[in-house]
Amino acid sequence: MKKYEDQPMNYDENGYYSDEKPEDSKRFRVLDKITGILVLMLFAAAVIYMFVMGKRSGEQYKAIYAFFALFGGIGLIVIITDLIKGKKLQAGAFVALAIGVAGIVCARMVLTGGDNMKMKLVKLFAYGIPLFFACLGAYYASAGIKHSLVSKDNCTTHVSAVCKSVTTETTSTNGRITSIKYRPTYEYTYEDKTYTAAGGRTSCLRVKGDIYDIFIDPENPTLVSAPEAEKESLGGALLRALFLVGGPLALMALFIYAFHEAGI
Repeated sequence: MKKYEDQPMNYDENGYYSDEKPEDSKRFRVLDKITGILVLMLFAAAVIYMFVMGKRSGEQYKAIYAFFALFGGIGLIVIITDLIKGKKLQAGAFVALAIGVAGIVCARMVLTGGDNMKMKLVKLFAYGIPLFFACLGAYYASAGIKHSLVSKDNCTTHVSAVCKSVTTETTSTNGRITSIKYRPTYEYTYEDKTYTAAGGRTSCLRVKGDIYDIFIDPENPTLVSAPEAEKESLGGALLRALFLVGGPLALMALFIYAFHEAGI
């Protein structure tokens, strides 16, 4: 594909030409590299510290603190990065931060409490964390399944919508952005009433405040269809649900079996 007939193929892997690249992809490339380096440094430091403390008599508990501090540190780095980018904060970052803080607090309680308290907290972690992730996975998976099940065939009415907000998902390889996806939220007016609805994920650039053409279902105006949005099959949504929900539940079942076999 050429931009002009007398030019060579000069677009990149995202479909952008050298003078058409979105500004955020250029600006965020350095930030993504810095974030990746910080996460790697934190991970390496935590692993080394846990290894050293694990071999010191009477100081093994510090390795436990370092393990949960790693979760909290990664969550904090991601939150700060998203704030700098102006992106919508990711739920996963808050989950990691919460696990870090709660882990340190509970580890302290285990180390200073009696045997009964220790066992209760161990079971709370063994059952609670997988169950939490299973519920979180069910929430996200249900949205994908619902989206794939709802027919967009009745989205035939054209409206002009304003992009009220947009989140950006980037995929990088060796510090180089290889894919950019956008998830916009639209605001539009239909029959003198204003609606807000989330659009599907698309590789086409979406800019907050710009106007885009979408189609809505006149019988259900909150159901929208954007021509450039990616289509997801029901099979793909179900596989994601199996991974997001089945994985944590399988881990919880493994803990239950282990406790049962140990007579605890």
